[in-house]
Amino acid sequence: MRVASGGSAARPFRTALSLTTARPPAGKARPRDIDGPSAQALGFTAAILCVTLLLQRFGLPLGSKSFSLVGPIGLAIAVRALARGALAVSKFRLFAYLALAICVVAGLAWHALTPGGDIGEGANLSSMSQFLLLSSFAVFTFSEPIDEKQFFAKVNLWFAAMAIAGIAQFFAQFIGVEVFAFTGILPNSILVEAGYNLQISTGVGSLLKSNGFFLIEPSTFSQVM
Repeated sequence: MRVASGGSAARPFRTALSLTTARPPAGKARPRDIDGPSAQALGFTAAILCVTLLLQRFGLPLGSKSFSLVGPIGLAIAVRALARGALAVSKFRLFAYLALAICVVAGLAWHALTPGGDIGEGANLSSMSQFLLLSSFAVFTFSEPIDEKQFFAKVNLWFAAMAIAGIAQFFAQFIGVEVFAFTGILPNSILVEAGYNLQISTGVGSLLKSNGFFLIEPSTFSQVM
């Protein structure tokens, strides 16, 4: 679906999540649809950003480990959006994802048949399953183009909120307030902070780099910014 702008066809815009948006016709106000696919798509965008930005460190306790909440909750939100018509499944992306999954399973089988080979370590099934789960979002696309300005306003609002949190976190160190990890504050059973570099020195005194309170590492905070 293409939307005309100034007499010429506007190119659909594709984000890093492979979701399509388009500019509204020049000189015309797009009717406000509070429950149509476009409004639902914007709601889906806000919900996904909320989950991926705020729940990175939280997990579901299963046995002796905690598994990230982002994948299961994100997929549930995507399935709901799919059922309501905000999202659609791209056949091309679905086949590409299945090909990727086959390659992953083939690598796992090869590793199982060559124990003690070049890899030397056992397969990390948890990491593999999480990779496939998170990659499965690539098969979805918006069912119809949405307004580019509205889409980026929603995205930038969440990124701005994280930026403010990171700035506040950094300057709070000057008054003795340091909250860079939830370990020791919340139960370890609901956290997935182990193994991540939550606290990294700036190289200036005892100051630490910001991670935005909720992001898993300062590097992740930098990527969002």
